[in-house]
Amino acid sequence: EDDNKRKRLTAIEDEREIMNFDQLLTGKNSSQSDIKYVAGEIVGYCEVSEKNFGLGGNFESNNSSKGGKPRPYLSNLSVVEYARKSGIGSTLLDACEEAVLNWNSGHTEIVLQVEEDNQSAIKWYKRRGWKFVFADPTCRRYDTSGFFLRESRITKYAMIKRLEPKQFRVNGNDDSSKDDFGFYFVKKIRDSFSNN
Repeated sequence: EDDNKRKRLTAIEDEREIMNFDQLLTGKNSSQSDIKYVAGEIVGYCEVSEKNFGLGGNFESNNSSKGGKPRPYLSNLSVVEYARKSGIGSTLLDACEEAVLNWNSGHTEIVLQVEEDNQSAIKWYKRRGWKFVFADPTCRRYDTSGFFLRESRITKYAMIKRLEPKQFRVNGNDDSSKDDFGFYFVKKIRDSFSNN
């Protein structure tokens, strides 16, 4: 079965075939220039956007919707069943977190909502550093089990994750002493010249 799936994948030789390629984190300005793209079945998907999403209490900050500034909001993270536990979800989540940090909007957190009956996702998010904020029992979802679509109530948990820039590796070692803005700025400039 795996061989059949591999046969259906077609290597993309020209990045111009990929819509919005210049917006990908792994584009030509990335340090990961050895990444190869393929066309085939989509096995995972997620979105991250800015949304006015109030959390209340201690979670309101200068980055909150209370002051009118939207927060980064993760939604629709999904992986096809046969590809789960392969790292695809983690890769998608890492890419979303990295994208938020690269927006240059000063965001230091990202939020999401997950349905209360999705316990495996809740456990997975907790392992990845997400914290529970509140439960909203007024949410609705569409019930597709019958012939007609029906709205049904569902409780969704709001979760938050504080984002920190990843440490750069110098000669294969974590260099946590270089955690100031100047180091990251110089590193980014050097990388931009080395990728051209």
